[in-house]
Amino acid sequence: MRARSRATLSRLRRAAARRRARGSIAVMATLAIAFAVAALGVLDLANLYSARRSLQNVADFAALAGAQQMDDSCAQPTATATANAATNGFVAQAGTSSLTVVCGRWDQTGQQATTPPTMSFTPNGSTPWNGVAVTVTNTVPYFFVGPAREISVSATAQATVVGAFSLATTLVQANLLNGMLGSLLGGTAVNLDLVSWNGIANANIKVADLAAVATDAGTVDGLLNTQVTVGQLANLIAQAVQKDGLLTANVQTALNGLNLVASAAAQNTTINLASQTGAPALLSLGLANAQSAANATVNALQMLIVAAEIAQTGKPPVSVQLNLSQVPALSSVLSAGVSLGVNVLAPPTIAVGEAGPNPPNPPPWRTEAHNAQIVVQLALDLGSQSLVGLLGDVQLPLYVEVAQATAGLDAAQCAPTREDSRMAISVQPGIANLCVGTPGTTPGTLKQGQCSGSTAALVKLLPNPNTAQGGSLLSINGSLSVPLVSPTTTQLTFDGNGTPLAGNSANTNQVGGALANALSSVVSQLGNGTLQVSLLGQNVPLGQNTLVSGLLNSLGLNALGLGSLLNLLGLAPTVDQLVSSLLKLVTTTLTANTLNVLDQALLGPLLQLLGVQVGVANVSAFPLTCGVSQLVQ
Repeated sequence: MRARSRATLSRLRRAAARRRARGSIAVMATLAIAFAVAALGVLDLANLYSARRSLQNVADFAALAGAQQMDDSCAQPTATATANAATNGFVAQAGTSSLTVVCGRWDQTGQQATTPPTMSFTPNGSTPWNGVAVTVTNTVPYFFVGPAREISVSATAQATVVGAFSLATTLVQANLLNGMLGSLLGGTAVNLDLVSWNGIANANIKVADLAAVATDAGTVDGLLNTQVTVGQLANLIAQAVQKDGLLTANVQTALNGLNLVASAAAQNTTINLASQTGAPALLSLGLANAQSAANATVNALQMLIVAAEIAQTGKPPVSVQLNLSQVPALSSVLSAGVSLGVNVLAPPTIAVGEAGPNPPNPPPWRTEAHNAQIVVQLALDLGSQSLVGLLGDVQLPLYVEVAQATAGLDAAQCAPTREDSRMAISVQPGIANLCVGTPGTTPGTLKQGQCSGSTAALVKLLPNPNTAQGGSLLSINGSLSVPLVSPTTTQLTFDGNGTPLAGNSANTNQVGGALANALSSVVSQLGNGTLQVSLLGQNVPLGQNTLVSGLLNSLGLNALGLGSLLNLLGLAPTVDQLVSSLLKLVTTTLTANTLNVLDQALLGPLLQLLGVQVGVANVSAFPLTCGVSQLVQ
């Protein structure tokens, strides 16, 4: 009995073992199938991620290529990005894949300066466009674990095209340049020869090189918080010139000149090296990212003149130290009684930045330059240099008021070569007036369309022997206002080297001719109140036919019938004509002997040196900087 029980129990145990073995095989088979499916899924996922990475590379390279060929129609960036994608093996197929190119602007959010600035891409934003967003889609099949799946990737690249320009100064005679710059620098003696000035005029530096020597961090952002004197600036320019000698025609000559300027510039007034807000500064940066200006080039002479004018802004007028004996054209017609003064009412600037309008607020351009708002005074004491001067004292207190001209970078387009690249600059010359009289000395006195000064003594003839305090039998006081220009906006075009393609010829500043025409018509202007004539200390009514009768009335002689007697004898018109002829002789003498020479040899060159052009703003453009594209999103 016991034996049978043990046998039965043994059979039951063997049956249970067989059942357990069969269950383990099923579990293992299930697990094996699961692992196989997972492995196949991993292969599909790996293929998906590999396809995504490959597609991302296509988008990245296409965006970078498109950003290098920016235009505001987006035609060239689209074509370039599409061609680049094809080169990398991607061609859009209807229904399965696509490539989309959108141009726009990568800029500060809201165009407002923040620290650090918040940057974003705005599709089809305000021009000029500087960014390209490329979106690539493709359908990737799942080989084992499901249907095909569409993947989409995108990339945004930005490239900044930077233009640099100024309302240019013009290198003229060394004597005038030494005197003018020395006066702006506080009256110190500047004695450079023309060779040294030419060396400086032919020296150019990169903004990055200036930043490297002027700031601790060596970044363009550092220039925004850096102030220097003009002497320190000359030293910094000299150091920057040595960093890239290829930008300077003769490095050693430039260094010699810059070192001489640095040693002579004793003025302690500091100026800001750069600004993004429009505040007075040497460089006005029209860029959200100041570092984008790193490769822009600027001219050494332009920087020195602009810096000297900024340092002098708002200070009393300075007298220009001028040795007429070194200007033969002037010394032959003028006596030593000449004084020349410059009053800088508002500073100039050099512009570096992107092209296009400034959307939110004025000014109208993202990047704009100004010349100085100035008053140039030229007081002439003709002494014995003319026939009229032999009879008394002849003064000609001239001054020229020139409001600020503004130039803005309208457009900039890079091409494979600099010769094919283009930038367009719009120029709005300032109102200019040629004046006779005593000038005002503050920006508020520079009115629109008229001279802002007061009357001054012009002529004192025939000293009166009966006047104990000294006086004149005939004196003329007055002021004249001659509008020189009615400004109109013009557009100038340059290639990528900064070479003008149309327009931009330097104006000759022929104010002498305009003044000659104005003074020659003095007699016809006697009735307009701009001239005051005094005979024997008595003011007389102005007008060719009333001078004598007015004088007799002033002296109380008409009551005695003297006026009637002169009329009866036919002498009154003769005396009137004599006085008018005398006035005309004064103006004719001034016109013939001085004004044209004055214009060509002194006043015109001085205005050109200050970067001020009457009637047209002469723009000096520096080479266009075509930025290297970079991925930003």
